[in-house]
Amino acid sequence: MKTERFNLRMTKQEKEKIRKKAEKAHKPMAEFMIDMALEREIVVIEGLPEIIRELKAIGNNLNQLTILAHQGKIRTMNFRNFTEQVADIYVEICDLAKRIS
Repeated sequence: MKTERFNLRMTKQEKEKIRKKAEKAHKPMAEFMIDMALEREIVVIEGLPEIIRELKAIGNNLNQLTILAHQGKIRTMNFRNFTEQVADIYVEICDLAKRIS
């Protein structure tokens, strides 16, 4: 529980620069400034939200197919498309990991 306040003054340019960095890190400005002040590592992974969206879509499709299978509406399914999509995402994640290292 955060109970303490810390106020400081800065120029508009400084504030805007911090705001942009916080936005790029996908963090609220206060949280970003605390992390920076406490020398916590902030890692920004460009492209990760798109990969997460793709994985969620694949998961949703797989869930829908599972429901249809349990209802007896489908009996067989070709998973080649799923495995290809997951393999592509795996390659993307490996590329992101190499850029971080």
